[in-house]
Amino acid sequence: MENKLLTVVIPAYNSSSYLGKCLESLLVEDVMNDVEIIIVNDGSTDETLKIAELFRDKYPEYFVVVNKENGNYGSCMNAALRIAKGKYFRTLDSDDWFSKTEYIEFVHDLSLTDADMLMCERYIYYSAVDKMVKCSFESGVTKRKDLDIESVDWTYNSIKNNIFVNSICYKTDLIRKSGLHWTEKVFYSDNEYDYFPSKIAKTIRFVDIPVYVYWIGREGQSVGPDTLLKNYRSFQLVGTKILEDFLETADPKSNIYQYQKYLLVNHILQPIYIAFLSGKEPYVTFVNSIDLKVRTNALLMQEVENVISYSGIHFVRACKKNDKLKIILAKFLFKYIGNLSFANNVKQQVKKILGKL
Repeated sequence: MENKLLTVVIPAYNSSSYLGKCLESLLVEDVMNDVEIIIVNDGSTDETLKIAELFRDKYPEYFVVVNKENGNYGSCMNAALRIAKGKYFRTLDSDDWFSKTEYIEFVHDLSLTDADMLMCERYIYYSAVDKMVKCSFESGVTKRKDLDIESVDWTYNSIKNNIFVNSICYKTDLIRKSGLHWTEKVFYSDNEYDYFPSKIAKTIRFVDIPVYVYWIGREGQSVGPDTLLKNYRSFQLVGTKILEDFLETADPKSNIYQYQKYLLVNHILQPIYIAFLSGKEPYVTFVNSIDLKVRTNALLMQEVENVISYSGIHFVRACKKNDKLKIILAKFLFKYIGNLSFANNVKQQVKKILGKL
């Protein structure tokens, strides 16, 4: 297969019930000469591999199938990056899909850019209420123009709302130069994709084409507090890796610092501080170890406290209505107060919040 404009990587594990829909959304003849689709079967035990091979056999110049033993998301991405031939690289989860019309438009826009990093609008599909929501850029965001990344105003909420793996596209060579090696055999390593290549990006392009449709509501999705608790060791490994790199290398004088800080605080630290407040081990020790690291950086700590204070309002309100949550909060605050710096901070935040309610 010759070099392409775009590589789309689809990690797939036991995805037979929805992979077909995902791949059907990519059957757009107008882009097939410019795009390669790499489907990585992650040791599935259902018909995932068979479905992938059916599409590959019908469109051998478009679909590539990699069959490997199970190693989770990160191992799939590492395998795909090794063979990717596209100038640009982006991902597509096997339970999501591309909007065909926007797919054509997006690939055309790729032919007009040489930016290191692209951030795109996206759709979110809420299946519980059968509603599609478009995450659009605000009018003040400069669109479809290659920009010096140091000139970007990261305060726009519409930019923050699209700091997600399903909105971000990089030059393949940039990812390789960044040294990104996704952590294998863990969940949540998609955060590494959002973070590490951005560190060396010099130019960025905001693309108002919502090609990606992100499905929320599928049973078994790896989002939500309960799933975080179940897979907390994965989050611990990935979160600690990103946090330690940020503390060691992030430059507050660099404009990309704002992007990196937002990603770290809202996608890594907020779930750690909020979801793991169960008052049980080993979560408490984990939160404390993270908190001690965060407190070495005053700017980061201030941002974390702002986010926790905001999130805490909703948590305490929920406690007022839910006896189980009251017990969790009480256990955490009173069992661990005095030997956890974070617990002391939470106590002060709760006092402030209670005064506002």
